[in-house]
Amino acid sequence: MIRVNLLPPDVLEKRKLERWWVYAVFVALAFYAVLAVIAGALVYVRIGKASDLSAKQQEAASLQTQAAQFKVFEDRQATFAARKAVVQKALAGRVGWPSILTDLSLVLPSDAWLDTLTLDEKAVSVTGKAVDSVNEPAAAGFKTIAKLLVRLGDLRAFDNVWLTQSQKEDYKGNPVINFQITADMSPAAASDASTAPPTVP
Repeated sequence: MIRVNLLPPDVLEKRKLERWWVYAVFVALAFYAVLAVIAGALVYVRIGKASDLSAKQQEAASLQTQAAQFKVFEDRQATFAARKAVVQKALAGRVGWPSILTDLSLVLPSDAWLDTLTLDEKAVSVTGKAVDSVNEPAAAGFKTIAKLLVRLGDLRAFDNVWLTQSQKEDYKGNPVINFQITADMSPAAASDASTAPPTVP
């Protein structure tokens, strides 16, 4: 069977062009559909990133608020450190006289007493009397003085403890020994170094 197309050639050409336009529109629609899917995916990702960024910003704001609360303690610590430095500078080299005088009162034997006490940041000098005995004229009073020397030497506040003078005499009808003891002040006498408690036998 022979098919004979009686349409004019220009009509046939026009129909071919119409079919190409349909294909072109279909391809264009498919292309725009793909672009729409890609754009939707990008928008979804952008929304997710924006949500994550917002969460991070809120977390950062919360941390900044907490840090601001703790900054009060940092400021107090800095203030305390500055005041401590000022106090340490002011007390540097200062002698702890109350501790030294307390130690002296504790180590002084019961059968001796002090007449004078002279002390400064470098040296100390004491004069006093020790009760002597008539029955033991050569030993009793000097034992008391020796005991005092040993106790003073055990104190951290004193170095180079020496008995510089001793002399027997009568004091209000009783035999006594006048003595003078000198010593150097040690670095431990400063207020930044605590003196060790004396050991009283």
